[in-house]
Amino acid sequence: MEKTQRNNIMLAFFTLLAVIVIVSIIGFFTLGKGPEIIQGQAEATEYRVSSKVPGRILKFFVSEGDKVKAGDTLAILEAPDVMAKLSQAQAAEQAAQALNEKALRGTRSEQLQAAYEMWQKAKAGLEIAEKSYNRVNRLYEEGVMTAQKRDEAKAQYDAMKATERAANAQYTMAKNGAQREDKAMAAAQVERAKGAVAEVSSYVSETYLVAVADGEVAEIFPKVGELVGTGAPIMNVAQLDDMWVTFNVREDFLKDFTVGSKIKAYVPALEKEAEFQVTVMKDLGTYAAWKATKTTGQFDLKTFEVKAKPVQPVENLRPGMSAIMSTTTYQCYLKVMRREILRIATKPMYLFCMVIAPLFCFLFFTTLMENGLPTNLPAGVVDLDNTATTRNIIRNLDAFQQTQIVAHYPSVTEARQAVQRGEIYSFYYIPKGTTEEALASRQPKVSFYVNYSYLIAGSLLYKDQRTMSELASAAVGQATLLAKGATEDQALAFLQPVVISTHALNNPWLNYSVYLCNTLFPGILMLLIFLTTVYTIGTELKEKTSKELMQLADNSIVTALVGKLIPQTVTFFIMATFYNVYLYGFLHYPCHSGIFPMLLAGLLLVLASQAFGVFLFGLFGSLRLALSAASLWGVISFSISGFTFPVMAMHPTLQALSVLFPLRHYFLLYVNLALNGYPVIYAWHAVTALLLFMLLPFFFLKRIRTAMLHYVYIP
Repeated sequence: MEKTQRNNIMLAFFTLLAVIVIVSIIGFFTLGKGPEIIQGQAEATEYRVSSKVPGRILKFFVSEGDKVKAGDTLAILEAPDVMAKLSQAQAAEQAAQALNEKALRGTRSEQLQAAYEMWQKAKAGLEIAEKSYNRVNRLYEEGVMTAQKRDEAKAQYDAMKATERAANAQYTMAKNGAQREDKAMAAAQVERAKGAVAEVSSYVSETYLVAVADGEVAEIFPKVGELVGTGAPIMNVAQLDDMWVTFNVREDFLKDFTVGSKIKAYVPALEKEAEFQVTVMKDLGTYAAWKATKTTGQFDLKTFEVKAKPVQPVENLRPGMSAIMSTTTYQCYLKVMRREILRIATKPMYLFCMVIAPLFCFLFFTTLMENGLPTNLPAGVVDLDNTATTRNIIRNLDAFQQTQIVAHYPSVTEARQAVQRGEIYSFYYIPKGTTEEALASRQPKVSFYVNYSYLIAGSLLYKDQRTMSELASAAVGQATLLAKGATEDQALAFLQPVVISTHALNNPWLNYSVYLCNTLFPGILMLLIFLTTVYTIGTELKEKTSKELMQLADNSIVTALVGKLIPQTVTFFIMATFYNVYLYGFLHYPCHSGIFPMLLAGLLLVLASQAFGVFLFGLFGSLRLALSAASLWGVISFSISGFTFPVMAMHPTLQALSVLFPLRHYFLLYVNLALNGYPVIYAWHAVTALLLFMLLPFFFLKRIRTAMLHYVYIP
């Protein structure tokens, strides 16, 4: 009762442990952090159409969504005040032009004649005043006239001289026309008037709104009849041939963004993915910072504006459409898996270890051991008795399937030399007088000499020779008893008092291939998984591609390892499926549980072997040391798993150490499932052990991640 209770407790404990392991693995690999979505928006170059003059919208020639060409008229404004100013400017120009023509044409003939007559009149007056002054002056000198009269005549004479000069100047001015300065001033007035007209005309042209470049009318703001002010926007025109996508990216996600780099984004509106090239990256400033919420372990993160243009024109891409970059764990898995599949396909070493070597071993060993056991093993005979009885014994021995008598030797010495030369594996020695002594019931002695350097050959030949000796002894005994008068039944009952019935369990054909291949193949596959897992991780460091791998995995070591190993898992599981189908379906080896439980066992072996390979690399941190350890562990597995030497017969220390080898637990699964036909629940301890092997890498994930990011390979 106590033993049963203890067994139940152990069963419950290991069942709970197995559940915890399974849930932990599923949770760790599937319940990762959620997707990090970076959303951007499509934008295009736009120019705003506006007018320099206020006015009322008279007419639109386009609508929103219309395509326009450079120079197309878009709208007309009604501006009466501008037209009034144009009329004023034109009138001022006409007046200035008339004045300029007047200055250029000069004085009229009537005015010139009048000026001349006035000059002649002044000259006549000057002559009379001169004569009067001269008479008065003579009279004064004669004492007739007073000095006052002379002075009055003198003043009148001087006044007439001034009048004559003034009239002459007026006549000269009339004759010469306008002055040069007046002409220049008149011409300047004309030019000023023309400038005013041109200015007002430019305002008039601004009432006609035209497109300055090809594009599409994105938006029209006012309605027909509405008043718009100076510089007020009337419509936007988008240039769809110059588009980009703007992302606001937190700086811890900038590793995928560099100027000139190419990124892929999903456009939900178009339901397709497009490729973009980063053209601009700039800091948005402190206002767009992600503030840390903890005093320790966090820091403020800035936001950067990243602009990227389509590498190829994206059909139907419109401004305002969203572009999504999602850094989901699954996408990272896919990136790493695609990369690993490409490496497997392009590197012969991978292909050899994962496909060619397993298939070669499967086919080679099953062909080599097609008959199950070796046959016609060469043996010799030293027959010194040389009687009919001994010759009959030799013929019967040669008739055995495993034994073939190839030579007779005259002495034991020569036969031993033949064994040493490798000509035979054993020889059967019959001394002289054997038949006589047997008939006289004196127990003659025959000898077997077997070369146990070759265990299998020696064991099989020893068995045949011993069997033949027992048969010969029984035949001599039967002949003796019959000679003494016993019946055949009496002689048989005396020689064989107990009837032995033999039953070969799990290998009814006594086929050595059944015994060996069922565990040899998984062992070879396990060894190849060890080496391949370590090599594929180590070469990332050796070839300096580890940072590339981590970048694809979003710097997650779990994503990197899982994505890298899944293609190998699938390939190795296909190999495991192949040898299971080949052995149990094609060769019809015993499999009492059905093939599906063995496929499960094969999958567990593949996963446990990969996990152990990752563990070895994390433990040693060196490609060479990890490969050496994997080779050593794989080779020892063949001896300590129990299929070559029973574990129960080993030293207790070795019995305890055997649980550290995945092949040991697979062997127990094979025995319980395939040979004994038990359900999987009866092998729960082996299943639990293989699941526990899958937890080993978690102890070294941090160390492996550090190596992938910072380790420098030293040859």
